[in-house]
Amino acid sequence: MKAQTLFASLPAAPLQGHHSPSTDIENTTMTKTLLFALLFALGWIWAGSARAEGIPLLNYSCPGDIELHTDEGGPIYINGSEAETKKFSDAYYEATGSGVTISLSLNVDGTANVSYTGSGGAHGICQPAAGSEQSGGIPLLNYSCPGDIDVHIAKGGPIYINGNETDMKKFSDTYYEGKQDGVTISLTLMPDSSADVSYTAPGGANGICSPAQ
Repeated sequence: MKAQTLFASLPAAPLQGHHSPSTDIENTTMTKTLLFALLFALGWIWAGSARAEGIPLLNYSCPGDIELHTDEGGPIYINGSEAETKKFSDAYYEATGSGVTISLSLNVDGTANVSYTGSGGAHGICQPAAGSEQSGGIPLLNYSCPGDIDVHIAKGGPIYINGNETDMKKFSDTYYEGKQDGVTISLTLMPDSSADVSYTAPGGANGICSPAQ
């Protein structure tokens, strides 16, 4: 009788391979959490690639020294920094960055209406940047000039000298000039789609630039 009582008082040993209900619930919850995080990350990546795909190449200047640049298909940059972009429709986007919100409306004729809202309620209309409407025929080019002068020309403009955007002027459909810090880059577009690029620097220095290697 004593042996039976002692045996009955011993705790039952868990069956091998048996998991308690609480452990199963914890594992299920963790799996669902990881799956949700993965789906969220994939959705964010997809949204980032698709949210600005309808945006054309644009360069605009806004009051208050606010500069807007958009690559074709995005992203949108405000004063050189990539902005957080939201797509509300195929014709309307908003970009936020540097304390500024840019509103971008695309018209059916390919033009754009751009406005901004800044801190303190500041707002206004942005205008195409100087030279941005005049440079549609310029191809993508990279040239090196004597005196450690590097020239980069984005498709459609603008012209950059050593990484700095120039004050660009169009004289004809085949001749442009870009000026920055006393250096003038002369760009002539040839009928065979090639280009002649030369420079003039302070002190009368000048020469021919060659395609970058």
